[in-house]
Formats: sequence, structure tokens, C-alpha cells
Amino acid sequence: MKKILLTFAAAAAVLSGCNKTVVETSGREGILRLNVACDEAEFTEKEYGALGTKASAAPDVNDFIISIVKSTGSYSLESTVSEFLAQNADGIITLSPGVYTVSVTSGSTEKAAWDQPIYGATKEFTIVEDVVTPIDLVCRLTNMKVTVKLSDVFLQELKSWSVVVTGAYDDGDASLTWSSGDGDQTAIEAKEGWFAVGPLTVVVQGVRNNDGSDAARVTAEITDVAAADHHILNINARVNGSADFSDGGITVDTGVNEKPVDIEIPGFDETPIEDPDDPEDPVIAAPSMTWPTNPTFETKDIVDGLDVTLNISVPGKIETFVVHVSENFQPLVSIITTGNVPYLDLINDQAVIDMLKGAIPALADGLYGQTDVTFSLSSLIQLITSVGTPGQDYVFTLSLTDQLGQELPEQPLTFHLPETTSSEE
Repeated sequence: MKKILLTFAAAAAVLSGCNKTVVETSGREGILRLNVACDEAEFTEKEYGALGTKASAAPDVNDFIISIVKSTGSYSLESTVSEFLAQNADGIITLSPGVYTVSVTSGSTEKAAWDQPIYGATKEFTIVEDVVTPIDLVCRLTNMKVTVKLSDVFLQELKSWSVVVTGAYDDGDASLTWSSGDGDQTAIEAKEGWFAVGPLTVVVQGVRNNDGSDAARVTAEITDVAAADHHILNINARVNGSADFSDGGITVDTGVNEKPVDIEIPGFDETPIEDPDDPEDPVIAAPSMTWPTNPTFETKDIVDGLDVTLNISVPGKIETFVVHVSENFQPLVSIITTGNVPYLDLINDQAVIDMLKGAIPALADGLYGQTDVTFSLSSLIQLITSVGTPGQDYVFTLSLTDQLGQELPEQPLTFHLPETTSSEE
């Protein structure tokens, strides 16, 4: 998430030669010095089943609104950052001693709107004669983002649909609607709805594709909410004419808060409508794996040039992908994993993905949802020559399931570290 850093310093000195705005010139005054900077930090988004990183567009700090108000009500200022700096050379303004409140906001006030992240911060400070009062004020997101992810099956089963998200507030509700009229799947998933912090109600309804009847109406409540949350609505249809929220339904990605929340949502009517012209669903093959340079998966000596390139076929799309290692390699693995677990979760552990994507090229594009993967462990296995114990075997086992729940047959990959390593013949 982008951070807007504003630094204030108050000093009881009158600077000669500086243009400044003078207010309440009774007695000795302080100096408020305003510096504005933008930190280009990334806002990492995590989603159930698939992880990705997205850098938010940097907000234009010059358009932010600055408000400085004295507690006695005898002084107030409101302007944009650009106006403030234009009117006060070097960002310097004189203030009389007293208690003030400074607020900075990106200016938007709507409770619900498209593409409207709202940044803001407020802090109280005191100007004291002959005392420097430095203040750091960091603007953060004050509202929440909502996006919708629809499965291919959902779009096939329902010819029209709508997802209505409503925020409840003391001064009235505010809603945004995603619908089948918004365009293709890419356009729908790109829509960002932004809501003021408050409980959310999600209503999903649609019309069946094969007979035009109304599908069951589903309502979900999201009450665990906070600023900078990202609520990702994952919606799936399991059977012909039915729909539900898959695997926990709505998951909440809280971005900088990193506080995932799963909400169980009852599915649409699970009774399919018979269609005599509808062919039977094709049988989707279970995941499979081949090792072209070692088709029988024999134990291989770890030598220079060892090719450990695996071809993995997952017609039902990858759902989970975990690499288990033998006990003698687990201490090294646990150093790089989140929570120091002794295995590599290549779907959900972003720290592992970021560290290994240079050694395992397939990680660069993400494994979730892939159907064919060229998965190379060659570089990772070579690390054993530096950290392993000569004479020992090291075993790697790939644990993979597809989105239909089918598993990759267990096939250990065994590597032997010779007493003296040498180039493979």
C-alpha cells in the first residue's frame, strides 16, 4: 500500500528572509514546517487459493486536503497540499502557542464508489514557545476494497446474475452492484468497489442458463471489517443451475493487516435440472507426472548437470501444491518457510515463492489454476552439494491436488549425495 508521509516541526524562532503566513501575532510564536513525501511501498494482496502482488497506483499528494484547526477555534486553515506549498515558501507557517489538530485526506467522501481508495490521517499536536515539536503523520487507507471472482462454471450455468454488496452506516446504506452486463470475466474481476468501514451484506442471485428459471438467492454477512481490508468474493457453481461460494465462500484479504477470514455460505439449490440434450460431463483425468530423463524414477546421484525437469499434467487445474522433504533436509527448509514449517507450500507461502522463483522458474507465473507445468528442481537439488551430508539420500515428494479433489499419485524423488561429487557421465 502506498504511504503518504507528512512531517511537521514546530520551532519557537522567527526566521528572517522566509515568506510565511502569520496568524495570531500576539506574543511569541512557533513555526510549523511541512514536508510532504511519498513512499513507493507495495500493497501485497493475498487471496485464498491464489497469491499475487499488486502495486497500488500512487495517489497524487498535491491534491490531498490539509486542515489545521486550533482547539480554541481561533484559527483554522484548509487547502490542498499544492496550494499550501504555493502560499507558504518552504512549507513554513507561523502559529501561536496552543493545541492544534492536523488532518490530511485524499478528499473523497462517498460511502461506496468504484475505484475510490481514500487515504487519511489525523493527529493532535501542541505548539510551545521555545520548544521544537516534530510530528510524523502517515496517511493510510481509511476504507475497504471489494472485488468479485467468478468461476468458469458459474458463468456457464447462469446466463444472467448479479452480486450486490451493501455497506450499513448510521447515516444510511450504500451499495454497489456487479452484474453479467459488466462485460467479460476479465472486466468483472478488474472492477474495484470501495466502501467505508462498516458491516457488509452480499446478495447473489441469477437466472439459470438452460431453462431461464430463477436460481436460489444467497445472502452473506461480513461483520469482521477494518480499514485497508480487501474482501474477495469467490463464487462458484457446483452443479447444473446451482451456485455457491466455494471452499468457505467469501474470503477476506486484509492486505496490510494480514487477517484472513472465511465465511461459510449455504449454497444455491443443489438439485440439478435435467436436460435431455445436455451431454454427460466429460471425465477429467487425475494429475500425473513424468520425468523424461529418468522415466522409472530411480535414485539419482547429485552431480553437475543433473536434470530434474518434471512434466506435470493437471487437467482439473492445480488447487494445492506442496513439496515434502526428507527429515535430513527439513532444518534447511524450515528456515525459509512462513511459520518455520518443514515443507514447501508453493501456493500459499509467498515468502517461499519469492525466494525460490529464481531456482524454480514455474513459480514466476504462479502454479494455482495451471493445467500443464514444466517443473524443474535441478537448481534446488544442486544446493544439497553445499549443505548436505555426503553419503546420505535426500527425498522429495510432491503432494498435489486439482480443483476436483483428485490427487497426484505419490512418487518419491530420491537423490544421493556421493562421498565425492563429480560430473555425471
